[in-house]
This record gives sequence, structure tokens and C-alpha cells, in this order.
Amino acid sequence: MTATMGPPAGLVADMARPRLYDQRSLAVPCAGALGRRPRPALPLPLPGKGGRAHRAGPT
Repeated sequence: MTATMGPPAGLVADMARPRLYDQRSLAVPCAGALGRRPRPALPLPLPGKGGRAHRAGPT
């Protein structure tokens, strides 16, 4: 909190980081909020270069 209220400090330590979610962990609460039951889901690998990049995650 002091870093946000004080004078400019240049580079400071990160205060938070992004959270990574998989598709299922987002779909289940969304279905519940809409009053629906979550459907069964199977993991399907994506083919090709795009699939490899997706599986490798953020760089």
C-alpha cells in the first residue's frame, strides 16, 4: 500500500500476478450461475503448431 500512496518509486516488486485457469474451472461456475448443470467434458488435444504452443503454456 505504501508503494501506491508515496512518490514515484521507479521499478517496484509485483503486487499480484495473473491467475491461470483451465476451461473446465471456468465453465462449471458459469453453468451454475446460469442455473444449468455442467455437462461432461473430455480433454481434446489441439493439433499442429497452435496446439503445441497452447500446451506449452505462457512463455
